[in-house]
Amino acid sequence: MLIDAIDWAIAENSRLTSRFRGRIDTTKIAAMGQSCGGLEAYEVSDDPRVTTTGIWNSGIMSALDKVQLSRLHAPIGYFIGGPGDIAYQNALDDWNRLPAGLPAFMGNLDVGHFGTYSQPNGGEFGRVGALWLKWQLKGDAAARAAFVGTNCGLCSGPWQVRQKNLS
Repeated sequence: MLIDAIDWAIAENSRLTSRFRGRIDTTKIAAMGQSCGGLEAYEVSDDPRVTTTGIWNSGIMSALDKVQLSRLHAPIGYFIGGPGDIAYQNALDDWNRLPAGLPAFMGNLDVGHFGTYSQPNGGEFGRVGALWLKWQLKGDAAARAAFVGTNCGLCSGPWQVRQKNLS
């Protein structure tokens, strides 16, 4: 269904009577999902139109399905709820299996599997997710600073951060 959603958005961007005509940047597409939705995001992230992937409180459970990781081609961000998150170990295993050279960020905030989504505007997970999208889809330099470098904005404070190939 995520591929169907991408197809729909691209079609709506060019459909003459669409209220979205010319308003969607079809060169910047994110596939994101939380928990089981993260597994769905993985499944479509090999689509060449996907320019970033967001994995929220998720990780591939079956060793047979880990082959999906080798198909990733665009920057990926992991946002996990720390050791108390049921997906924590799977996310760490996925991290360790990412293709060489793939730009990747992992942030762990020790809040468990349900993140901070029940807080206004999604709480800290919502704030960080918006920053990831501003950087990845809009090239926002201030948002980039939250994720890149040894002094990144999330590198101090409650987040535990890992980075690979980010620039």
